[in-house]
Formats: sequence, structure tokens, C-alpha cells
Amino acid sequence: MKKKLHTRVVLSFAISFFMCITLIGQQVEGLEGLIIEKYYVANANDAANTEGGNLANNSVTYRVFADMAPNFKFLAVYGTTGAHTLKLSTSTSFFNNSDRGKEMGDKISSSKVGNNTTAIDSWISVGGSSSGHIAVLKEDDTDGSIIGLNGLLTNNDTYAGIPLTSADGFIAGTPQQTTWLASGIQIIDVFGETAGNYGPGIEITDGSWSSLGGSVGATDDNYVLIGQFTTDGIFSFELNILLKDANNIAYRYVARDPNEGLGEVLFPALINTIGKDIKAPEVSIVDPIGGAIFPKDYSMPISVNVSDLDGTVDSVEYIINGKKIGSSNHAPQYSITWEAISGEQKITAVATDNDGARTVSSPVHINIVENTNVLPAVSLTSPLEGSYFVPDVSVSFKANANDFDGEITMVEFYLNDVFVGADNEGTETEYQYDWISVTGEYTLTAKAIDNYNGFKISEPVSIFVTSNDPPQISITSPAEETIVDVGEVITISTEVSDAEGPVTQVEFFVNGESHFIDNGSPFEYTWTTVAGEAKIIAIAQDADGANSSDTVNIMVNIPPGIVIVTPQVSEMINAGNIVNITVDERDDDGKVSSVVFYIDDQEVMNDTQSPFEYSWTSIQGIHEIKVKAIDNRNSSDLDSISVNVMGPDGIDISHSKVQLNIYPNPANESLMIQMSGINLPRSAKIEVISISGMIILNNSLQHYTDNNPVSLDISRLNKGFYFIRITAGERILYREFIKE
Repeated sequence: MKKKLHTRVVLSFAISFFMCITLIGQQVEGLEGLIIEKYYVANANDAANTEGGNLANNSVTYRVFADMAPNFKFLAVYGTTGAHTLKLSTSTSFFNNSDRGKEMGDKISSSKVGNNTTAIDSWISVGGSSSGHIAVLKEDDTDGSIIGLNGLLTNNDTYAGIPLTSADGFIAGTPQQTTWLASGIQIIDVFGETAGNYGPGIEITDGSWSSLGGSVGATDDNYVLIGQFTTDGIFSFELNILLKDANNIAYRYVARDPNEGLGEVLFPALINTIGKDIKAPEVSIVDPIGGAIFPKDYSMPISVNVSDLDGTVDSVEYIINGKKIGSSNHAPQYSITWEAISGEQKITAVATDNDGARTVSSPVHINIVENTNVLPAVSLTSPLEGSYFVPDVSVSFKANANDFDGEITMVEFYLNDVFVGADNEGTETEYQYDWISVTGEYTLTAKAIDNYNGFKISEPVSIFVTSNDPPQISITSPAEETIVDVGEVITISTEVSDAEGPVTQVEFFVNGESHFIDNGSPFEYTWTTVAGEAKIIAIAQDADGANSSDTVNIMVNIPPGIVIVTPQVSEMINAGNIVNITVDERDDDGKVSSVVFYIDDQEVMNDTQSPFEYSWTSIQGIHEIKVKAIDNRNSSDLDSISVNVMGPDGIDISHSKVQLNIYPNPANESLMIQMSGINLPRSAKIEVISISGMIILNNSLQHYTDNNPVSLDISRLNKGFYFIRITAGERILYREFIKE
């Protein structure tokens, strides 16, 4: 069961036995609803039985339950003088069983409840349906039926759901005693055994029926039967209910006109009209939606979907946190407007049809907070500050407007604070109004209005309308959408002209800030770029003060950075080892899209996916490793290191007694190789290796003679840098050469 918080108010109650209870309202919503069970529909066989009294055919028995939150107890149904009336009425009369019937359910003997029509007698209750039974809904009945054994009350009319012969809503138990207190009215005269049929009803303004100890439900759902009423007419009620919680704190729920000072809570379901042939209206709140947040003082529309299958809807009442805020009888919208107040709000709508039947909608919960509305943003984009126009031409006023927490409903344009036009459609965030120019000097502003009626006014722009034709200007460099690097020095160049006289100055703006005024040709400005998007505006002005402008937008890019992490310059590398070249790269205003790896200025890999790295099979000698980071705007950065790759035994062959000569170098068709100071085994071989470590040529050296040159055909090699590798047992010799 849900619990909801209300405001605590202490009060007293006039009826003496409640004086010991502290009454509060709007703290916890203990009353969750009323359950009206259509209990039984009498048929002709039931009506023909005269032993129990005059029962009309098609009479309907209704049971009314108070549905409470856990840990709450039912105390009373009441009426108070001058404030809240307790009403029970029918368009005909209530059936009272004159044989075994009683004025209170707990007074009916449990041994007699199955006799004739005693089980459908009309009476009040605080939970009991006989002296030895607690009332539950038929669907919660756990012990079957104890009635209908004499051939009566066996009708299975679908209007009443489960037939009494299957489940009768009586379960064994000892109910709380029902106590009646009312000025001038005796309950025995209304629903007593000797009263016979009674109608059309009663009204109590100073009294109650109550459970002195407090009654709880027989199931975990915690509902308590407060009355059973049988009639062949239309049944109506208006109730006020008193509950208490586990701390003995009581809560008052009233059908109408709550007194907030006394802590009373308006509970619309306490009024209703029911009849077998009456279909209650259907109603649901469509605006606002649950969970929405609105600002204080917002004029919030509240509207419903409402219908009635067997008649018309008379009115819809709106209840917020137990207080009626208004009603509407204007079909078909039945909407009202409410000035929102701060706090969490529960909204319900109550629809009443032409039969008096009422339906309470499911609640909608919203939150009203202080200053929640973020005001819209608005700026004029055209015309520019200081623009000149000639009379009788169409001038487009344009503004960009957006709203962070809602939507723009309209942008209004003003000249010298006088409204001239508006745009309530716009294209995305741009709004426009076309004005026919009239000679004069004007201050132009735009006013953006959001869906909460919040508004913001743009910074003003001064414009002039004269008969003088303004000068013409265009920015020739840089071009639109040019990308330059941060810190780069660029020249902003213009072309200007004026048919009526000289251009006296050109003022240069970057992102709305004036940077330079040039008073003579060529009109240009040299600017050292700073990072980010740059909107460059050049405004030309003639001798009469007329001006015009041109705009270009460029991107000032922060180049990427890159550093070789491995290998280190001081790291010892043996020939033939796999060297992992790793980098640390960054880009402060974008991303690094690729890293190119070079060995001795020859590209060996273009890596386009992070982490950027390359594995190189090292070759003896001194090599330059270079990396280039390229960002998403094609700017780049370089880093390089030199490494010394030693022989496999850690000895630099270039300083040993072994002599290895290759010539000519650079070579074109063939390469001569001559060695001395080394004995070559039969397994000796010579290889040509690319700078990326790939073996290109592989020949045997088993017939080599000391100092006798060997010719190696390299005519098919591509131009570039290569290595000769000679393997002689455990000895490996390297030399570099260039193929032309």
C-alpha cells in the first residue's frame, strides 16, 4: 500500500468519545479509497418470499468498504453541524428484513444469517456481517457459503459477480461492536428489525456510527465494511470518515468543503450515486502528465478525457492535494487553468454524469518548484550592429533562439521598443520577420518566449535607414571554413568599394570583439590565431556613416602532440630483435585519427586505430625512428629518436676486425660485396632486407673466397634504403646501401 505525506494540523472533535484522540489531516493518506461491491441481485423467487418482508424484484444489495493503508484503523462515519452532512438515500426505499434483520450487521445472529433473506438486510457496520462473522469481498472469501441453503438468494446475475452460493463474503470471526450516536435519530427506526422498508434516506449533521476500539480489515489489504444497503432504486451516499494510525493519531476525510485549519482532507470518492442500470462516467487526466516539473505561478492547463456510456457528463471537478481548485461543465474539453503553487501536487478529476454517478480519476503527481524554468536564450543574427539600409526595401530580422528545458513558442521583434512583428514557427532555432524599411535610426531587439511564458530579450542592435547607399565589402582571405593552427599568423584581407564616395574605415571583429580599425587601403588585419571557432566580421563604413559587412567562419585547430615512449634512446638493441614502437599522443580539441611510423625516413606503417604502435624487426646500424600524429583536421606533429642496433652478440661489427665492403653505394643494377677476416662455413648466406625488416633476396655464399668480390643483382629492387645481412654461423654482418 502506498503512503503519502500531508501537513499536520491538531484539532478537537465535538463527539465526546473522540476527545482522547489527536486529530490531524494531510500527514499520511490512510484512506486509500472506497470499495463498492455489488453483492447480490434479488430475483422473483426471492421477492415471492414474504417471511423476511417486502423485497422488490431486481433489488440490488451493495456493500461499501473503507479501504485503508496498512496499520490504520477505521473509527467512524460521521456528520458535523454546519459543516459536513452524512447522507444515505435511495430513489425508492431500503429493504429491511422484518424477520431476522437488525439495524447493525454485528447484531444479526450468525446462526440466523442463512434464514430466508436475512443476508441481504440493510444495516450499518464497522466490519461485521453477523455476530460471528467478519465481512470480506466475495473474491477474498476462504470458507465458501453459509447462505442460500433454503432455496433463496441463489440468483447468479452477472451484475453481482460471484454468486452467493459459491462465496458469500462471511468469514468466521468476532467483529467490533457498532456504536450509533446521533442527535434526534435512532438507527433502530431506520434499519431496525421492526422498521420494514425505509426510504428515501437519512441525513445526519451531528452524529456517527463508530468502532470505539477501531476496526481493521481481515486481509492484508485492510478494508472494513461500513454498511450494506439493499434497494430497487438508485442508491446515493455522502460520507465523512475518521481513521487513526498506529500512533493513535486520527485523520478526517470529508466529502466536500474541507477545513484546512482543522486538517480535513477532501476525498471525492466519498460522494457517489449507484444503480443497476446506471453506468458511471469514465475520466482520466491527460494534461499535465505524471512526473512533470513546473515553475511556481505557472498558468497550468488541466484537462481530461471523459465520457459517459448511458448519458451525458454534467461536470468535472479538479482536486489538488485534497482541495477543490475548480470545476468545468464546458464540453468536450472540461479543462481549467490553475496558478501553480510550490510543492508536490496530487491532481485528481471527478466526473459527474446526468444520473449523479461519479468517478474519480487515477491521480497524477507533479512537482511545482521555485524558479525551475530556465529562461530561453536569444540573439540577433541579422542585421549586424550599425547596418545601413535604404528606404522601402525588405529587411530580414533574424534571431537564434532556444530553450534548455522546454521549447520556444514565439520570437517577437521590436524597433525602439515598439512591437513590429513575430515568428511563432521558426526553422529549428532560427526565427525571422521581414520588415519594410522606413527612414530613421532604430534599436532592434528580439524577445524569445518559452512554453512556461518565460522570456528573454536579446542584446540590442542599432540599424540605420537612409537614402545613402552603403559601401560594399567582402572578405577575400581566409575563405569560409578554413582550418588553421593555433598561434598561426593569418592576414584577414578584404575588397571594398563605394559608388558614392570613399570607404573611410574597415573594422575587424573576431567572435564579436573589435580587434582593429583600418583607416586606409589595403583594408586588412594580421591576426595571431587562438584556439576554437572564429567568426570574423569586417564592417566597412563610408564618409556618410553608412556601412555594410561580410562574415567568414574559420576553425582554429590545436595541433596534436606525440612522443615516442619506446624504445628509449639509451636502450641497447640487438640486431634481429622485435622492437615495439609505442607512442603517447593527444589532441586537446579533437582526436588523433592516425599515426604514421617511419624508419630512416621510409614509411613503414600508417596506424588508424588506437593504441597506435608498430613492431619492427631491428637491423644492425644507427637508425632514425620517426612518428607523425595526424588529427581529425589534418594537422600533425612529429617526434623522432635515433637508436643504435648492435650485432647479435652485442658487438658493433663496424668496429671489429672483420672487413665487409659493399660498392658502389648508392647502386643501381648490381652491388659488389667483399669480405676479409672471416671464415665462412658452407651454410653461410647473404640476404637483402628492406627497412621494414622484410627479406627481399636470399643467396648462398658457400663458394665465396676471401677477398674475392661477389656481385649481387639488385636491378629489380625499388628505389630506397636497404640492408645487406650476411650470416656466417653465429656471426652476423650488416651493411646499408641505397638503391637508386
